[in-house]
Amino acid sequence: MGCACSSRDDDSKLNSEEKFIKAAEEILGIGKLKVAWYDKGISRFAIDQELSEKNFKHAYESLNLSTDFLNDDNSPLFRFYEHFKLMKGYEIRKLACLGIWLGTDDWKKKAYWLFKNYDRDCSNKLDLLEIRYMLDDMIKLTLAIVEFTQFVYPQKSIMLQKYLRKIRRSKVMLKKYLVVLIFRGGTVHEISLIDFLECFEDSTVKKLISDQGFRELLMECGELQTQSDLIYS
Repeated sequence: MGCACSSRDDDSKLNSEEKFIKAAEEILGIGKLKVAWYDKGISRFAIDQELSEKNFKHAYESLNLSTDFLNDDNSPLFRFYEHFKLMKGYEIRKLACLGIWLGTDDWKKKAYWLFKNYDRDCSNKLDLLEIRYMLDDMIKLTLAIVEFTQFVYPQKSIMLQKYLRKIRRSKVMLKKYLVVLIFRGGTVHEISLIDFLECFEDSTVKKLISDQGFRELLMECGELQTQSDLIYS
């Protein structure tokens, strides 16, 4: 599943961290692909939700994405994709989420693919556990993307390290907040595709369809956490 945010802010509106992150993401090459095309490209080579290194190479070559880094363990790309490694290969679910974030499509299609990616039991509903998997993957991807940017731009390492600390500090609060928002304050325990898409009419939830939007949510939660700490300190 490959999809990034087609609604990204204009470069002039990005803060320093985001400008470098966006530039680093260009190296991945996924931004030129549609969601369905990326998803099909990786899924058809997968076995039990994993891609062996050989099949990862075949999948990425079929999508015209570079695989040269597989032979260079000092490459920033090699280090980045290590975050997707399981015992037998690369994790499809997390790769698909990366594709949804970085690929090109409108928000409704991205939300649709997000639902399909985490509906692993094919029940046509997402339960609390599946939503938590989704949010956990998004947090892990966020950290991996910022760390990747550090490798690409080592001269910006201090600035990006501070950014990473903010992300780690606010991740728990954000997860709790989004779970409450998606499950309507606990009044429901699972959500259908129609209701899931409806959630994305909310400007906050809509930010889940892009990595930049997700980082914005993390920063907003971080500010709230700081204010809360000051009040109760």
